[in-house]
Amino acid sequence: MTRVILGLFLLAFGIWGLFDNWYYFKDAFKGFLPLAMLALAALSFGVAFRNAKLFHNGVQDE
Repeated sequence: MTRVILGLFLLAFGIWGLFDNWYYFKDAFKGFLPLAMLALAALSFGVAFRNAKLFHNGVQDE
């Protein structure tokens, strides 16, 4: 029960801090979003090339 109360307390402080520093969070998010999109694009290219390599070798994932 102590962990639940502590979790709710920390969640409330986290939400309060997020709204209190919204402009800083928004600036950091705008900077992080393109980096995250580049990382996801690199991951998707890697998965596509891996699947193409397996398909051309005669091994197919099912």
